[in-house]
Amino acid sequence: MSLLPVLLWHSPSLFFDRWIIVKFYSHLYKIRQQLAPDMEAHVMLTRCGGLDVRQVMNLWGLEDCVPIDPMRWTPAPRTDVNMLSPLAVRVLTENSGCIMFVEPTISKSTAQKRAFREAIRLTLESVTTMADTTSASVSDLLKEYTPMHRLTKSARKAWSKSKLSRQRFLKRYEAEMLMTQMFACMFLMIFIIYMIHTTLGRVRFEPRQRAWNWARTGSFVL
Repeated sequence: MSLLPVLLWHSPSLFFDRWIIVKFYSHLYKIRQQLAPDMEAHVMLTRCGGLDVRQVMNLWGLEDCVPIDPMRWTPAPRTDVNMLSPLAVRVLTENSGCIMFVEPTISKSTAQKRAFREAIRLTLESVTTMADTTSASVSDLLKEYTPMHRLTKSARKAWSKSKLSRQRFLKRYEAEMLMTQMFACMFLMIFIIYMIHTTLGRVRFEPRQRAWNWARTGSFVL
């Protein structure tokens, strides 16, 4: 006697809905400790109510995936490597309403590829964070040590005044901005030259030795 009519009678929504929730965990201890899954998705069942495991593998780029028995927290045995029968789907989803998967030991090449992608992701995050921090620091420095913040406020006030005042302000603004840019370029050039000479070993900072030389000879030269 076939068990399919009995299963359809007891849980018709499982088969007529044709969709099921699958959850992926990177390690088995996450399931035992009831932690959040690493990935979650809805996968369509087959016409008979089974689940093609290859859909899950293709969905997340896995080499292999093993369903977990929700009662024992151990890998569930399978007669077919690529398919879960309707009965297996019902048993695995009876308590949690989803099927939990883990990936067994992966090959060395796959591990290297994933580690490389993870390193790229972390590098991009670090660069983005550094860029945001640098932008905020430069903005604070410009507000603190340059007239840009004051000029911005003055620009908003002057824009509401007469045309003559606007022209005078714009001329003053252009002159001060030119001076600021020249100062910034000069500072940048000095900094670059100093870094080049320091890197090549032509310039030694050594403040303690220079102070000692000045105390004895009156000169800062090493």
